Amino acid sequence: MIMNRLDIIQKYINYYNYSSYLEIGIDSGQVFNNVEIKLKESIDPSVGKYSYAKPTYKMYSDDFFIKYPTKKYDIIFIDGLHESDQVDRDIANSIKALNSNGTILLHDCSPPTEQSQQVPRNNIGLWCGDVWKSIVKFNYYNYTKFNTFVIDTDLGVGVIQE
Repeated sequence: MIMNRLDIIQKYINYYNYSSYLEIGIDSGQVFNNVEIKLKESIDPSVGKYSYAKPTYKMYSDDFFIKYPTKKYDIIFIDGLHESDQVDRDIANSIKALNSNGTILLHDCSPPTEQSQQVPRNNIGLWCGDVWKSIVKFNYYNYTKFNTFVIDTDLGVGVIQE
């Protein structure tokens, strides 16, 4: 069986006995709705073609972290806007919102084609954006403080842990 992002999230939750989860970018809620944890919250602006999304906080992630600077989570899954400038901010904000011994996971760190990583989105098929740039930059500048790697499954699931 090949693991997907939901499997990986749940494995981290179970292994570390995490009790709080934040998901940035929920789309249809396919992952969020199936995560099993005591407290789970989500952020998504739910605009345009994603207006069907039903997040806990209907806002942009930058606004969420400004409005709720004291919220903390054991595990945070970043799968929002797949543009490295935004992902860089989501990582930086998530680090501040992470409990001690927490984990940040990022989806779409291994785009399969050049076309699938083009920014802006070209609206032709699968799109991972340039999330991979954010995980590479983060690792480069923080490699001594954080354990950072990508699990080669489900378009690449990045892991950041202290």
